[in-house]
Amino acid sequence: MKAQQLKYAEIFSFLAFIFFIMFIVFYKIQNEKAIEVEIRIQDGQTTNQRLSGKIQELEEELEKSNKQIKNLESRIKTTKQYIDPIIIFPETGKHNFELGKATLSEDFKENIQTNIVPQIENKFENNPGAINTIEVIGHTDGKPIKDNKSNLDKNIYQLITDQVKIEELQAGSNADLGLLRAIAVVKELKKIKKEGKGLKILDNLEKDKVFRAYSAGQLTDDDGTFAKSDDSDDPTRRRIEIRFTKLDYNKN
Repeated sequence: MKAQQLKYAEIFSFLAFIFFIMFIVFYKIQNEKAIEVEIRIQDGQTTNQRLSGKIQELEEELEKSNKQIKNLESRIKTTKQYIDPIIIFPETGKHNFELGKATLSEDFKENIQTNIVPQIENKFENNPGAINTIEVIGHTDGKPIKDNKSNLDKNIYQLITDQVKIEELQAGSNADLGLLRAIAVVKELKKIKKEGKGLKILDNLEKDKVFRAYSAGQLTDDDGTFAKSDDSDDPTRRRIEIRFTKLDYNKN
């Protein structure tokens, strides 16, 4: 009887030991699962934090892009707005050129300083980013040039680089004369800027490309139509025209 009781006790002890081992294994498995779940939760939280940070970055970039779009829309609107592109001053009265000449009188220079320069500055101030080029166009009447021997082809570069004076150049046609007069005005505007007497607003533009001189000769009347052939002395057709435009200097 005692031997049988001992055998039962051994069986129960063995079963208890097995149960204990199983409990340890089960606890370990559950603990590992809990740790794995916690790691996943932490990873998820980290991912959420990263996503939140990324979302914030994207929102900031979107806000910046919206500001840039508004700025571009504003610039486009400004560019599309009508810009009165012309300043015209006639070569009449005390502001005129001598017949067949392109030399600026002192009164003419004073008029450029006190009247034309402020108008140019006003154009740039009121149209920021919409213009970067000043075109000066010389117009003449139809009176023929007496001495039609031109030396512009040989000396025009020397003139614009200040190697020769404008008095040394001889116009062979009204087209030549219109160009010389336009160059005379351009040179005076450049001189005013160089001496610090005005046009500081042009400082951020490419100085060698801001001013352009052209000639219309006797081609265009003061109302914009093509002028008829007429060799009369007509002061109303003798004028300097200043236009404002925007050119792409980087375009190949």
